[in-house]
Amino acid sequence: MTAPEIPSDFQALQQRAAAAERTVDVLKAKVHDLYNGGTSALHRQLEKARKRDENNRRKRELVEMRAAELKRYSEVLEAEVARRTEAIKTILDNVTFGFLVIDRALVVQPECTRSCHRLFEAARVEGASIAELLGLGERDRLTLSLGVEQVFDDVLPPEVSVAQLRSKFVLPNGRALRIEAGVVRAAAGEVTGLLLTVSDITQLEATTRENNSNRTLVGILKQKESFRSFLLEARSQLEGARRALGGGEGVGAQIAARHALHALKGNSASYGLDEVVDVIHEAEESPQLEARQVDQVAASLRGFLRANVAVLDLDFDHLGEEGFTVTREQMGGLRALAATLHGAGATELKRWTARVLRKPA
Repeated sequence: MTAPEIPSDFQALQQRAAAAERTVDVLKAKVHDLYNGGTSALHRQLEKARKRDENNRRKRELVEMRAAELKRYSEVLEAEVARRTEAIKTILDNVTFGFLVIDRALVVQPECTRSCHRLFEAARVEGASIAELLGLGERDRLTLSLGVEQVFDDVLPPEVSVAQLRSKFVLPNGRALRIEAGVVRAAAGEVTGLLLTVSDITQLEATTRENNSNRTLVGILKQKESFRSFLLEARSQLEGARRALGGGEGVGAQIAARHALHALKGNSASYGLDEVVDVIHEAEESPQLEARQVDQVAASLRGFLRANVAVLDLDFDHLGEEGFTVTREQMGGLRALAATLHGAGATELKRWTARVLRKPA
């Protein structure tokens, strides 16, 4: 008897079952190796992945730690910068002199010290023209503008061009300011501004004038007779200049008047009469000399003598009246001689000597 024939579908199922069993065995082996420290390809891949994760975690921790350190350092640095900035600002806001920067157009740039407002007596300094703050006239404004342009052109050495800038200014209210300039350059080297240091020298100027006046008086007292001769000659020169200008408007009158004033200016300078020299210098710069300017020179001389009459005892309008100096001993001898005389003349002489020797209490 023959065996029954197995259907082909059943055989196929058996083959698939056998293949599945083999696959399960392989998976079992791999799982077994995985759990028992085996070195299968899957295990090696998982180990590499684990190491990568560990390295990445450490890198992240390191980056986070460094970021935290940088943040703390940045906060400390910012706090230190803020503290120093505030300290510098406090110092600059309380200094007696001022700092500001101007551009080529003489405009004050933003951020200047608080003292600038007090020095210029202005509520607004930033954005204003330095020429306006100084109260300059048209001529002085043009001179300053040309000097600043020369600095910005940067053709001459900076110390040469800066030295040509005017440094002393007298405000309309009479206060004197000294301004020292320094060149500000960009990283590329071009001139971008002028740093001005402003200081109030009003008291210094007054002290200097007083010292100069005292020195002038001492020098005059040492040669008083020569100074009296100078005044007589000055009066004659001024009268000659006034006559020349009053006699006509021609070139000859102008030349004669200017020659007289120029000679007087040189003599006045030799005696230290700076105010008289300044008045004459201003008159000489006029295109047309006038009689009123000659009178201003005479008024300046009279003002000097009037201010120092207690020391010099000279009157510009009454020069030439000779005077003499006698000692108290000589006056005593005169009184003794008068005492031996008699008559009306002797009485008047006694009264005169008593009046001369009398001093105010």
